[in-house]
Amino acid sequence: MNTTAKRTLGVLGATAVGAVAGILFAPAKGKDTRAKLRTQAKNAQSKTKETMNQLSEKAKSKYNTISNQISEKVKANKEQILSSAKSVTKEVETELDALR
Repeated sequence: MNTTAKRTLGVLGATAVGAVAGILFAPAKGKDTRAKLRTQAKNAQSKTKETMNQLSEKAKSKYNTISNQISEKVKANKEQILSSAKSVTKEVETELDALR
């Protein structure tokens, strides 16, 4: 997990703990407190899903970038190897013709 993800999860966790603590220590009826807790839990769940979706999109983007870079390098090396093989083949043919 990268630093950004750790920080994001830390902030979300701290926010959730702070919200719960604030609600529990605030003078309110039990019914109101439970309603606030439900609302805060739903909000935290939504924020967590949003953050996870963003992280997932970043990971997909990085994967695609790296995958494309690897494909390009493989293609470049393949062309270089084929070129070298053709060159060696021509040299061998030349040597064989000289021996005949």
